[in-house]
Amino acid sequence: MPLTATGSVNRIVSVTYEIDTNKRTVRTKCIGLVTMHEVIDHFRTLQQGLDCPDVLDVFLNLREVDSLPEIWQISAVINEVKKIRSQIRVGVCAIVAAALFLA
Repeated sequence: MPLTATGSVNRIVSVTYEIDTNKRTVRTKCIGLVTMHEVIDHFRTLQQGLDCPDVLDVFLNLREVDSLPEIWQISAVINEVKKIRSQIRVGVCAIVAAALFLA
């Protein structure tokens, strides 16, 4: 179960992640209504993470989101990835989404 966001009793954290430094992977899970602010905060947290390897394979689980991002939001995420590229490089990337979004 995701943690409750700091300072909010009823809000569930929409973006959670776990880094396995031995396997050099990050498993990110998005739940419900994910905001751009939460996505950008996720990248900034990864960028500041002291235990984050310089190269990470990414597993992104979108099976529990309420909707998929718009094109402009994907562009904004790409810009955030470019900002952290000097500290973290993405190796293999796997994205899992609900069949509803794949049609």
